[in-house]
Amino acid sequence: MKHALCLMILVLLLGCTGCVHLPGEEYAFAVVLAVDKRDEGGWTTCARIPDYQQEGSYVTLSADGGSYVEAMTHLNAAAPMSLHLGQLRMLIFGRGISTTEAQQILADSIVQYDVRSAAVPACTTAPVEELLDCMDAMTGVRLSKSLDILLETRQMQGVIPTITLGQAARYADRQSFLMPLIEAAGSSFQLKGAAAYAMTDGFPLLLAAEEMQMIALADGQMKKGTLSLPDLTLTVRHVRAAINLRGSTVRLTLRLETMPISEDTQDAEQTLKQQYLRLAERLAAANSDVFGLAGQAVRSYLTDADWRNSQWQERFSDLTWDADVQIIPAA
Repeated sequence: MKHALCLMILVLLLGCTGCVHLPGEEYAFAVVLAVDKRDEGGWTTCARIPDYQQEGSYVTLSADGGSYVEAMTHLNAAAPMSLHLGQLRMLIFGRGISTTEAQQILADSIVQYDVRSAAVPACTTAPVEELLDCMDAMTGVRLSKSLDILLETRQMQGVIPTITLGQAARYADRQSFLMPLIEAAGSSFQLKGAAAYAMTDGFPLLLAAEEMQMIALADGQMKKGTLSLPDLTLTVRHVRAAINLRGSTVRLTLRLETMPISEDTQDAEQTLKQQYLRLAERLAAANSDVFGLAGQAVRSYLTDADWRNSQWQERFSDLTWDADVQIIPAA
């Protein structure tokens, strides 16, 4: 006991005299990671990390390679310390990344690179290095916290989907990826809209913010808020929605309780119905099952072999959509 007490006193005294120093940073913690394919071939990866020479600032690392794994290896070598992805907030895919490639990267990110499973996957049409250069923290707040706040706000507004890497990695063939769309905006960036990936291999369909809100209302992600369409604006107070697959027909039932509207209610209902049917056509043409209809269809099959032989992905685009929309304005 006396030896232990003497050791504790010695450590405290050394700490007071400045003879003991904590080790410096062992890892370069990436806040954002981006990956894309180069036009001339090969892959590029970028990471946004703190500038360890200037507190509160961030720098972008970038590296190329013949494959995603090679580019990641070069990116780690370019970091001032070993690159760590355990605190990652966003994994951004360039639009040149196909569905199959995105699925593989998502799987590798969690298993091989120990990426934080709560990080948000996103898509961009911007050059990834230019986009990351625009990503800085709000005054007095870390970039990680800034992104957390912004993502939560946009998700509540329904203008981007709610999804994490862990969720996306489990989708497999039962639902298409629907990722937030992030773009450079001058010296900053904006989160608005979504990228809908195909079930079969291909490149994502870009959806506007109002289309994303329509999806969010239909699948329960958005409970209230303002829906702004080109010919209709609704302030929604409550939503009841259901999407049911019966054979080859999909029926959307939507009940919106809203603030008073200036339009005729029946005209507004018809306008919204037509907007949903047009959106369904776009998703069908892109072979993108963002509502998870495959999860309903699979229940009709007794075995996995029957499901695989059903050619659901090929039949998806031939489904017939109908919408029953009711708008109930407040008195």
